[in-house]
Amino acid sequence: LIVGSFQFVDNPHAGEKRLGYAKACCGTDTNRFARLLYEVAQTNSKWIAEGAIDDLGRYGTAAQLPFLYSMTTNVELGATAMRSVLRLEGLTERSVSAASNFLFRTNMGFRPRYEVCECLLGCVQNHGPTHPQRGNSLNVAVSFMSSQNVYHDWLDAGLVRADPSFRRSKRRLRALRAIAVRETDQRDLAYVTNAIAELVAYPESDLPE
Repeated sequence: LIVGSFQFVDNPHAGEKRLGYAKACCGTDTNRFARLLYEVAQTNSKWIAEGAIDDLGRYGTAAQLPFLYSMTTNVELGATAMRSVLRLEGLTERSVSAASNFLFRTNMGFRPRYEVCECLLGCVQNHGPTHPQRGNSLNVAVSFMSSQNVYHDWLDAGLVRADPSFRRSKRRLRALRAIAVRETDQRDLAYVTNAIAELVAYPESDLPE
């Protein structure tokens, strides 16, 4: 049933329905369902393994975290594993460190790293303003945006959602200036240039850190 739920390529609703039935067959034993997903995740089929790893982020337990962490270095499945770690464990010193390492891996594609950064910022929003790893997580995201070729407008908007104080801050201005030095995409450069102009006009000297 679990394997079959990942084979509905054009009908995700049917796949979710079958996965739900598989979960129901385990009754109240959620640990058993997590173990079954873990076993399925070790298949040689990338499609099925990716589906099972993704679902471990929803239905897994702490027992599957070592496996998920080990998969974060996998070129094909690392992004899915990293997102599942963040969803399952939340923001911890270990998970934020793993996310930071993932974001700056040169052997990972741009899109997977961007999606992990989005997930990290989503966790910041969900955990609230007093979480001890909030500042560290935001610093990782700002560093990623400042130094990598990403969708800067989307990521900048994500940072503002996660931390409204970022909108008018010296941190944001420094990040945008770092981007402007190397940015070549005209659409993204226009966004960055306009955002810098707005911050400088605030005026810059009055911006909080």
